[in-house]
Amino acid sequence: TDVLKGALTTFAHRERRTKLFAGETYLNFGMDRFFRTNTWEAFCGAPVIKGRCVSIQYSVTWFGAGAAHPNYHFLTFCFVLDPLVQIESPESLFKKQDEALDLIRTEVRTALLAQDFSDDPAEPMKLDPEYVAEGTEKWSNFQNFTLGDDGITFLFGNYEVAPYVFGAQSATVPY
Repeated sequence: TDVLKGALTTFAHRERRTKLFAGETYLNFGMDRFFRTNTWEAFCGAPVIKGRCVSIQYSVTWFGAGAAHPNYHFLTFCFVLDPLVQIESPESLFKKQDEALDLIRTEVRTALLAQDFSDDPAEPMKLDPEYVAEGTEKWSNFQNFTLGDDGITFLFGNYEVAPYVFGAQSATVPY
């Protein structure tokens, strides 16, 4: 609970900084509040327990003042329950981190590129392979993950592996 509260408080304080540094942006108090205020909301999903581990996923909506649309991303927290230890990154789960990254990268790219967003099978609408490759290149791209019944699920917010119109994405790598 303390780890989650601390992380969420840190994000809230980042948003509040706008009040102190309003002069650095085009936003000002003469504007309607809606047009000069960032909004940030985090919604907690149900904790998932897998063996001796628990994963907690937050879905975050951030709407920057004056922006055309909100942005959506994830915050995830994974813990070993006994002894209680946070799993801060997916690479810490693997002894051979380079080999694990290659495997995860391949599995995630395959899953993301297999999706078809079209209602018409004759004209498939797929994610751009270059966009997906860029968003799955290094360990830092895989920092939002949960441990579930079927495998490790990696979560990607808007613009991380696809344009905004495709929304948030996820891919599960089987254990």
